Amino acid sequence: MFYPSVVFQGRGYLMFKHVVEAAYLEAERVFPLESCGIVVSKAGILEYMPCQNISSNAENTFTISPRDYVKAEDSGDIVYIVHSHSWSNSAPSEADKVSCNQGKVPWLILSLPERSETLVVPNDKVLPLEGRTFFHGVIDCLSLVRDYYSSELGIHIDNYYRQDNWWDKGLNMYLDLADDANFDIITSGKPKVHDVIVMQVGSPVPNHGAIYLGNNIILHHLANRNSCKAVYGGYWEKNTWAFLRHRTLNQENI
Repeated sequence: MFYPSVVFQGRGYLMFKHVVEAAYLEAERVFPLESCGIVVSKAGILEYMPCQNISSNAENTFTISPRDYVKAEDSGDIVYIVHSHSWSNSAPSEADKVSCNQGKVPWLILSLPERSETLVVPNDKVLPLEGRTFFHGVIDCLSLVRDYYSSELGIHIDNYYRQDNWWDKGLNMYLDLADDANFDIITSGKPKVHDVIVMQVGSPVPNHGAIYLGNNIILHHLANRNSCKAVYGGYWEKNTWAFLRHRTLNQENI
C-alpha cells in the first residue's frame, strides 16, 4: 500500500487516501502515457475524476480535455489537478510550476517509478524574463510577451491556448493577439521601445514574437533555446512581418 508523502495527515489523510489510490490506478492504466485527472469536492467529499490527455506528446506532457474539465466544473468544486510522471520522479518541472500558477489550483504530481507524490501550490512568482527554458504553450515567446507587458508596463494580456504546430495549420496567433489585446499593427517604419516584433521564422505564417528594448536589442524566446537578448538586424529584420504597438503607450515620449 502506498501513502501520500507530502499532503494530508491524520483525518485529512484518511479523506485523501482513496483519491491518490484512484489516481495511481489511472496512471497504471494509461502507462506509458501521462495520466491526468481532476479532484473535485462534492459536499465536502473528495472524488478523483480521470480525464483524457489530448497532448500530442502524451508520454511526456499532458493537456486535459476541455470537455472533461467542464464536466468536472459542473460536478463540484475543483480542488486539485493531478497528473503522473511516467519516467521520472514527482518533482515539478518549470512548466508544471508555471501552469499551476496560471490555473491558480494546486497540482498533485505522481511518480510511477518511485511511487511518490508532490503537491505544488500556486503562487504569484513570475519567471525571470531571461534564461527561461522553452515549453510550447506554457513557456514560449507569447508567455514572454505577456510577462514583459505585465511586469514592466502593468498591462495585462490574456493567455491563449496554442495548438501544437499552429503555424503549420495556417493560424496566425499574433494577428489574434492584435485584435483582442488592444494592439495596432504597424507595417512600415522602425520599431519603438516595447513594440512586439512579429516575425515569420521558417513558417508559412508569422509565428514568433520578440520585445523591442531599444538600441537594436530584442528580447525573445525561440523553441529549444533559453529566452535571451539579441541584436535586431540581419535575419530577424529580414523576416519581420509587422510591429504590434499597444494603444495605451505614448511611444512618442519614450
